[in-house]
Amino acid sequence: MNNHGLCVAFAEKVPEFPARDTINRKLFMERFILTRVIVAFGDTYSLLRFVYNIYCNTPFGNIWITTSDWDITTLPFQQNLGYTYFGGGLSFSVHTDEILEFKDFLRSVQPRKYPQDIFIQDVWSNLFECPYLDKDWIRELSQCEQNGNLSTRPLYLWDMNTSPSSYKVHFAVYAIAEALHEELSLTVEGDSLRKGGPRALLPWKLHPFLQKCQLGRSSNEQNVMNNEVSATKLDIFNYQSLQSGTKAQVKVGKFVYESHSVQHFSLNDKIIMWGEHHNHTPFSVCSQSCPLGFRKSPIEGKPFCCFDCLPCPDGEIANETDMDQCIKCPEDQYPNKQRNWCHPKITAFLSHEDTLGAVLVSVAISLSVFSAMILGLFICYRDTPIVRANNRNLSYLLLVSLMLCFFCSLIFIGQPRTVTCVLRQTIFGVVFSIAISAILAKTFIGGCGLQGHQNLEALYKHGW
Repeated sequence: MNNHGLCVAFAEKVPEFPARDTINRKLFMERFILTRVIVAFGDTYSLLRFVYNIYCNTPFGNIWITTSDWDITTLPFQQNLGYTYFGGGLSFSVHTDEILEFKDFLRSVQPRKYPQDIFIQDVWSNLFECPYLDKDWIRELSQCEQNGNLSTRPLYLWDMNTSPSSYKVHFAVYAIAEALHEELSLTVEGDSLRKGGPRALLPWKLHPFLQKCQLGRSSNEQNVMNNEVSATKLDIFNYQSLQSGTKAQVKVGKFVYESHSVQHFSLNDKIIMWGEHHNHTPFSVCSQSCPLGFRKSPIEGKPFCCFDCLPCPDGEIANETDMDQCIKCPEDQYPNKQRNWCHPKITAFLSHEDTLGAVLVSVAISLSVFSAMILGLFICYRDTPIVRANNRNLSYLLLVSLMLCFFCSLIFIGQPRTVTCVLRQTIFGVVFSIAISAILAKTFIGGCGLQGHQNLEALYKHGW
């Protein structure tokens, strides 16, 4: 159950015939109140006795899931009370099919055909509401439909379909019959070789024949068991109250288990009735589902299905319910206020069409053109004393780097691209560093020249 996301609130074994003094009624009441769904395994009478001792005529609206051994419909005198406690429950039963020609037999059976069958007379008396008289120790039906048909009886009185209990009885009878046939065949063959008549059968000798029994499970299906595990088929029944007022087990689904990897489950939830205490499918959870934008946080000391719901941290979202971990948004996205969706980030940039962008572009181009004009003048008059005194090569380098710096500012205007985002800071940093270096170099050389000139003047004063 844990592997399928289910956790057990409690597990308890109770005596086969529980009494009030052997059950901690207060403890079970607390558990039953907190738990909506109860999975029970046991026979009908023991479970009824246990539940009545717990509830004490105060049902809590639990949904019971039981096995095929549980069939409260076999207790007609307790159907109304039982439905109050167990209405809407689900039970798993061995897969049943219609017994071959059994319905035809039910349609044709009549007391006049079997006058010595007391059971048929009792059934007829109850179904057709007619008493029987005893004459000379012989039971005779009076004022009764001797030629009546069971198929005409209402469903709440007689169901023509094969019930799970009837099918299991049918299967058990045929299994015993086949086992007896095989045992008698071997016994007759053995006694024919020995002196004396046939010996009495011992019940325990039928066990080997029952274990290897290969009876057909239905008229359309043959159960083959040749050293292989056959497919397990279970029918799912829902304990309902029909329109006629009768309480019955209605088939709502089936489960077929062929292997660990091959399983088939079908359930028609539209025809399920959840009893008197629920108008919709009940929920049995320790904690409510975490909504979008929240993640589950386990509670220490409690099963994994008990948890708190914590909001996702900044930059993360939870776009599904009951998420164990929040998801981090990509770098180009950000979470909304509910933290259940990542929105693309809005890219803001200075466009060439904006007023400020157009002004900056004009200024950058103008300064670049001005630097280019100064560079042209220096090149034209490169041999003049003024240009040579200004350290011609460093002047060229400074003017070119300044011109490129102004052009680099154009890369920062306009919609950014991957290439421009990577290169613009690097290019500007390199060009600007060259410009600063050229200025520092010119300053250093100029300072050295001035200091040398002062030293020459000092020498002239001392007569050198």
